[in-house]
Amino acid sequence: MSFQDQMIKDLEQVFFTDFAAVATVAGVEVKGNFDRISSSFDAMSGSSLIFAYPSYLQPAVKKNDLVVRVSDGKSFKVRDIDRENNITRLYL
Repeated sequence: MSFQDQMIKDLEQVFFTDFAAVATVAGVEVKGNFDRISSSFDAMSGSSLIFAYPSYLQPAVKKNDLVVRVSDGKSFKVRDIDRENNITRLYL
């Protein structure tokens, strides 16, 4: 097992287990976490909801796919995708 594979496994067992949220991403159930980021520019500000998970769980996600939070059934559309270091972040 490579260092990177071990790192992903550790992340999944610690971070994604401790802060786990389950969502259906493009029809596939995925364990990850929801987070809200805030940003501001001049007099404007806003926030975005992000769902992050290990990339191998659902590598085929694309813009406009549907993400459904299992805990409350709330659904979101994927607006943007960031794949970095085997973590996928979906901007909803």
